Amino acid sequence: MLPFLRDRNFLIIDDEQATVDIVREVLHREGARAVGITNPEKGFGMMAKEKFDAVILDRYMPPVDGHDILTQLKKNSNTKDIPVVMLTSENKSPEIRQSIELGASGYIVKPFTPRSFLLQIEKILSPREGFEVDI
Repeated sequence: MLPFLRDRNFLIIDDEQATVDIVREVLHREGARAVGITNPEKGFGMMAKEKFDAVILDRYMPPVDGHDILTQLKKNSNTKDIPVVMLTSENKSPEIRQSIELGASGYIVKPFTPRSFLLQIEKILSPREGFEVDI
């Protein structure tokens, strides 16, 4: 188990149930708690009821765009400081740059391995170093 993940609480928002299940399982194996939803519009309601240490957010989800959700999270005084990690198959520099400029703390490209996913999460949540992207 990775000590930095133990007892952390994650919200996973992705319209693909398989992705939600995989991310939740990877986090659970490392001692974290994770709740996943496939309906992005329910995310704000969940965040009003429960405190999350980070949000794992898909970029493209019908009918809501992940960047719209990210923007709303960063404008809300109750959620603006929660790290948001974009999780998407989009790997082009302009897309990554836009996510970071909107306030994303990190960007993970699908498909990913559990190891690469956990390394990115560690960079984002570990107090010793922050997220940097070379675009």
